[in-house]
Amino acid sequence: MAFVLILAIGIVPNIILLVQYLIANLKISSVEFDDSGLTLQFKKDGQSHRYNYSDIRLIELYKAAGMDKGNYSFNPTEKYYFARIITRDKSKIVLTSLLGPDLSDALALIANVPIDRTKTAFASIYPFY
Repeated sequence: MAFVLILAIGIVPNIILLVQYLIANLKISSVEFDDSGLTLQFKKDGQSHRYNYSDIRLIELYKAAGMDKGNYSFNPTEKYYFARIITRDKSKIVLTSLLGPDLSDALALIANVPIDRTKTAFASIYPFY
């Protein structure tokens, strides 16, 4: 019984994050960053939407402190991170680490947009409060 409890404590947080991130990625097929903006390709209708970097007001990045510095972490929940992009017209775009391993590098390409970094070991997209 104790083994099952210890196993559940280690696995349940990962399952919660995986489900949240998969739900967030259901709409988006791909994201392309270039010198002047980003383009979102949507799965459902195949349409794409272009956002110039000047249209972006803020990027909120939720990532573990160790992973933000490029370190390796033995805690699997720290490998999940996401960025919430808030545009000037107040729409929100959530990009998760499941879209690709280079999300942090791609976000670094965005010029003249403030990035609000929140260091967390459990980067939940949907808060529990």
